[in-house]
Amino acid sequence: MTNVRFFLVASGSATLERLNIALFASEVAHAKSMARRMIPALAKADYFSFTVYEATSETDFTEIASYRAKVAETLVEEVA
Repeated sequence: MTNVRFFLVASGSATLERLNIALFASEVAHAKSMARRMIPALAKADYFSFTVYEATSETDFTEIASYRAKVAETLVEEVA
């Protein structure tokens, strides 16, 4: 069994379930880099708030980074 040290928590609107994603990284910088690479794809699925946590023990977690995706509104144009 792998000991997961970092997690990415993704939140969106009230109709979306919160996602808890394990990040298999050995250091903080790598975990933050992995999270930043995942955020654009998750933002396309209407998630907009992201937090990276480090497990300091089996029951304690420390927030190490927080991100917010800014998604431009969809432009709707009438086509003739």
